[in-house]
Parts: sequence; structure tokens; C-alpha cells
Amino acid sequence: MNKSVSNTMEKRRINTERIGYLAKGAIICILGFMIGRGVIEGISPMLVAYYGCVFENKKMRIWGFLSTVLGLVSAQTVPNIFKYLAIIISITVLGTIIEFLYKKNIGNLMGVICTVSTIIVAIGAPFYFKFDHLSGITIILEGASVFLLTILFRKGMSFLTDMNKEGVVKETFISFSILACAATLGMMGITVIQISLLQLIALNLLLHIGFQYGVEASSIMGVAIGLAAYYAKAEGVVDEFIIWSILGVVAGLFREIGKVGTAIAYFSAFLVLTLLYGPKGVDLKTMEMLILTIGLFLILPTHKKERIIQKDAVEENELEKMIHLRLNRFALTYENIAKRFVRVKPLQEQLTNNEINQLIDHVADKVCKDCSMCNMCWQKDFYDTYRAVYSVLSAVESKGEVMVEDIPVEFYKQCLKVDEFVIMVNRVFEIYKTNLRWENKMIEHRGLFADQFLNISNIIKDLSESVSKSREEQGTFLKRIKSELGHLDVVNVLMDYSANEREEIVIDVKSGKDMGFIKELLKTINKIGPNRFSIKEVESIPQIGIKRCVFTEKETYRLVKGYASIHKNEQPVSGDCFTFIDLEGGRDIIALSDGMGSGEQALVESKATIEMLEQLVEGGFDIDVAIKTVNSILGIRNNHQAFATLDISMVDRYTGECSFIKNGAVSTYLKRGQHIEKIKTDTLPLGMFKEIEFSALKRRLKGDDIVIMMSDGISDLPYDKDDNTLWLEELIEQVDSLNPQKIADLILDVAKDRAGGSAPDDMTVLVFRVWEKGGN
Repeated sequence: MNKSVSNTMEKRRINTERIGYLAKGAIICILGFMIGRGVIEGISPMLVAYYGCVFENKKMRIWGFLSTVLGLVSAQTVPNIFKYLAIIISITVLGTIIEFLYKKNIGNLMGVICTVSTIIVAIGAPFYFKFDHLSGITIILEGASVFLLTILFRKGMSFLTDMNKEGVVKETFISFSILACAATLGMMGITVIQISLLQLIALNLLLHIGFQYGVEASSIMGVAIGLAAYYAKAEGVVDEFIIWSILGVVAGLFREIGKVGTAIAYFSAFLVLTLLYGPKGVDLKTMEMLILTIGLFLILPTHKKERIIQKDAVEENELEKMIHLRLNRFALTYENIAKRFVRVKPLQEQLTNNEINQLIDHVADKVCKDCSMCNMCWQKDFYDTYRAVYSVLSAVESKGEVMVEDIPVEFYKQCLKVDEFVIMVNRVFEIYKTNLRWENKMIEHRGLFADQFLNISNIIKDLSESVSKSREEQGTFLKRIKSELGHLDVVNVLMDYSANEREEIVIDVKSGKDMGFIKELLKTINKIGPNRFSIKEVESIPQIGIKRCVFTEKETYRLVKGYASIHKNEQPVSGDCFTFIDLEGGRDIIALSDGMGSGEQALVESKATIEMLEQLVEGGFDIDVAIKTVNSILGIRNNHQAFATLDISMVDRYTGECSFIKNGAVSTYLKRGQHIEKIKTDTLPLGMFKEIEFSALKRRLKGDDIVIMMSDGISDLPYDKDDNTLWLEELIEQVDSLNPQKIADLILDVAKDRAGGSAPDDMTVLVFRVWEKGGN
């Protein structure tokens, strides 16, 4: 079933690509036909430039050629047809040759190719066609026009190929407007049911552009259409420049009130402007054309897109893409390094056959080489001798050391150097064990390096994904804010991240706005998003007459912490170690580690665990990566002979979510009013095994919740009963204080009392209370 769904989705994707390809081909053909018909003072530089731009796309070359030639033949004079057909053929031949020689995209050379082809044909045309001789200045001007129009049309064509994008750069849209203006010149004289096709398309194009891209885009288009219409002065076309310019403003000005509102405003503006400035006023044909335009606009699906965007915004987006690409490359590099480190043999526990053979050869060379019985033992009785020595090596491998008594009877009777043989076997095997131990150590180190390189790779990948994801989420949230604030008088809205990686919204308002208006903005912002915001600062900027209001994500919760600790009787130090870490991203980590045993050795393990955890999480490592790294380092450092528990509570101060992570640690208690929850997991301490498994138990904390963490010196009291935590649960339930320090002291005092007034083990208790902040 999944396969059939996948095939269906693939077919739909292919069909969508085909439809998109056909639509782009149709647009290119229509534009080619229209531009091919256009003439300015007897020349058509637009035709040459457009064909040059289409020639860059190999798939569209044939359609560009046919459409421009068809337009050329349909409207221009015979000499012009031969002249520009020769230029098109020259561009095709010259472009193909250069493309074949350089094996690269010739887009950047297209302006030069078109200009050279135009000048060469323009110089030679009078000799072959019935042309008047053109002056050198005219030829140079036509060539220069072709060069400039080719550059402009290339940008305009990029608008057609990227129409699905949200925004468009101003320079690109101006180029597209000039391209559209060139196309309108080719529509002169074409009518459909006695309605000018030029005016019908111009009215529709202007209205759709204005509604989709806003007033700036439609104003540019209005000016371009006005210039073209004024120059063309075609029959049935409103040729007043001012009418088209004002219509461009109206088309984009009312987009915020919807399609119907925009249509009414556009209809009314055209009627008023035509009555005021039109030489013939409003006739029946004009009304029919206007009604048809409004009808098409309302029927056809038209969605608002991002307004004209500045070039620096596009450059910023390109910079983000480049950063995203570079980070992914770095991540892949570290991942490949990690794979190379992983490609090593696994840890070796016992001798291989090859190593046994090497050991036998080594012992024989040292002991038997100068013996008179060497020839008898290792040639005539080779198999018996080999089996005997093999059994001795097997014995030393299992026992760690071989004695004379472990030698097979037959071999003992025959061998003249039994004592020397035993000494050499033990010595060689000891050397082997030492080498094996260091080799295994190296394998573990390589594995640790591989893990760390892989962790770094994952961190870089996460960073890369978070950059793009956060920008997308930020853009979506920013659009919602702009939409909601549309009814309020704001100048500008921006979004950024503060130093602690939390969102900030910067809103510029007019300088006359008071604090009540700013609080109204805050209410609107908090109504939209999942996170709560507060007013960070309000700064007046009198030079430009605005107030800059900065709203930052609000920390909903704070933690109040307390602890109490005592070391084991007669021990100078405690084997328990703990820390409170306040991370920049709005998270608190409370961690407790209990080293194996008590005293100095236990402190070494627990302190190392806590210090490494602090360095890693403060350095930006995810908590799970940090724990795995600490486990690997502890295991290698102590050869998995010493270990430490780790108990972590990680609280997000913005959401209140708490992750409880335990590695061999005892239960944690969550107190909410009179309700007590015991949080525990069955996991092993750090440093015992190379690979560890753990999972985070998540709870959503609320105001006045109390979390109590402790070492086993408290939770395991009294030591002679199975169900030994009932006293602790009853004590926590009876506590009516919200002061974490008082609760920690109380639990430690009661624990000491139950142990007879002493501390039979290291005792540590950590308590924190969740405090919910109020106000803005």
C-alpha cells in the first residue's frame, strides 16, 4: 500500500512538473510573438534581446525561435523580416559554437553575442536587402540598445521562472515591467470582439500585479504601461500616461481590504480618471472591457504575496543559504572522520589462533633453539610438541599464570628445560596481555573520538537546521503579527533573537504614542503566539520621529533552590557532588552525582562527572550527547572499574517543562500541594559500560511545585527493610513549607535521626521550588 501511495505521489509530482513546464513554455511563446511584432522607429532591438534571453534555456530555444519569427512575420516589413531573421540565425550559430567550445553556460556572454550579431547584420543588410544605408551612429545605438535590453530582460525572465516565490526584488520587477512594456508594443491593432487586446491585457495585468505584490509593484507596472500606451497611441486604447500611473497606485493600495474592495476601487478609479482625462470619455466598449477585467479578477484565483522586497533582504537570504550549505559540509566532514575511526576491529578478549602460533614460535625460539632435543621435539614429534605447548598456553590464558604442575606429563618427561620453558611462557604471555590491554585502550579511544566527531557533526547539523527552521518559523509568525497589527498605527515590525537565543519583536510606532498604546501592542502579540512576551524597553528616536518598542519572550517561571549535605562518618570529604547550572537559553540544570563508595575516591568520580557535564552543556552540547560523552570518558579513564551515578532535572523557565534523567540514581519526588509523585527509572551508573541507555521523563511543572532530589545515603534508610522509603514519602507529604532550604535541612535532619544521629553514608538532598512570575 505504501508503495502504491509513493507511486501515486511521484506521478502527481511529474504531472505538476509537466504542467509547470507547459505553462512557462506558453508564456514564453506568447511574449515572443508579441515582442516579435514590436517596432520602434523602424528597428526591433526588443526582439533580438528577448531571443537572446530565451536562447540560454536549451529546452525553450525552439519555442522561442518559432514564436519570435512568427511574430516578426505577422507584422513587420519584408526587409525587416529578412534582417532580424538573419540576426536570430546569427545568434543561434554563434551561441552554439561558443557553447560547444567553452562547455559552460553562456548566459553572461549573451549580451555581447546579441550585440555583435546585430551590428554585423546591420552593416551588411543594405548590400543584400533593399535597405537604405544606416548611419554608423544608428547602428551603434541599435547595438547598445540590444546589449542593455538583453541585461534587463534576463532579470525580467527570472521573475517569470520564480513566480511561486513569496517576494520579488525591486530591480527584477522593474526589468519585468520593461519586458511587459515591450510586449504591449506588439499588441497594437489586435482586437477581440472589437475590444483592444492591448488595453484588456494591460488592465488585467495591472490589477493582478497590484493585488499580489502591492502598491510599489503596481506603480512601477503602471508607469511602464503608461509609457507604452502613450507611445503606441493605438486605436481604442486609453493613452493618457497619468491614467495608467494612478491606476497602478490604486491597484495595490487597497489590497488589504480584499479582492472585492480592490475591484470596486479599481473600477471606480478607472471610470473617474477616464471621465476626467480621457479624450473620448467612457463609451460602451470601455465599460464592457472594464466589466470583463473585474469579472476575470474576481473569478481567477489570486493570492496575496510578499510585497516588493529590498535587495539586501535577498542577499541576507542568500547568505543564510550559504551558511546552511557550509554547515552541512562541515557536518558531513566530521561524520566521515567518525566513520573512519569506527572502522577498527572490536575489543579482543582472548588469543586468536594466529597469535597463539606467534607465541609458540616466540617461546620455541627463546627456549628450544639451542637445546639438543630441538630437532626431536619440533621435527620428529612436531604435532605432539605443538599440542602440548598449545595446551600450556590455553592454561596460562585461563589461569593468568602457568606452573610446572600444569605441564602435560609426556612433555614434562621429554623436555630438558621445563623450568626455563615455564618462565618464558609466563613472561611472553604477560607481554602479550600488556600489549592487548593497550591495544584495547586504543580501540576504546578511537571509539570515543568517533563518538565525539559524530556528536560534533550532529551539533552542526542541528545548528544548520535550526537556522533555516527558525527563520521559516520567524517569517510565519512575523506575517501573523503584521496582519494582526494592521488596524493599529505602526511604522515597522521586525523580529530577531536576543543574546540568550530567545525571540525579540521590535515595533516602531509614531513618537506621539503613549504607554497605553504600547500595552495594547503587547496584548495583541501575546494573543497570537504560543510564547508570552513582555516589554523589554521603549526608546524614543526623535531624529526620525518614532518610538522603538522591544518585546522579548517572557520567562514564566523562576527556580528557588536549596541544598543540605553531610559526609560519611570519619570521612574528611563527601563522595556526593552537585551543581546548579543556569544556561543562557532559559534553562536550569540541577545535577547530583554519587561516586562509588565514599570518601576521596568517590569524590574524584562524582566531581569529574559533574565538572565534565558542566563544561559540555555550557559549551552548547545537548544533554544526551553530554551524558554519553561523560560515560565514555569515565569508562576509559577507569577501565570500567569505577563509576558514578548521575541524577539530572532540567527545567525550561519559559514553558515549565522539566526533564528528569537518571543514570543509576535513586528516585526523585515531585510535590504538588498534597500530591506526591515518585519519579524513578531502572538504569545503570555512568562508566560501567561503553554503551548506555537512558530516557528523559518529562513533566510540566506549575507554580509552587517542589522537586526533591537526593543521594542513596538518604533514600536507602533504614538499611534493613525492603520498603524503606515510606518514612520519606510521609515526611514530604507532611511538609507545609515552600522554602526549599528549610525542606532540605528538615529531610537531612530527619535522616540523621533515623540513622542514630550519625551518617553511615554520604547524604545530600537538593530541593527546588517553581515560582511563577506575574505581570508583564
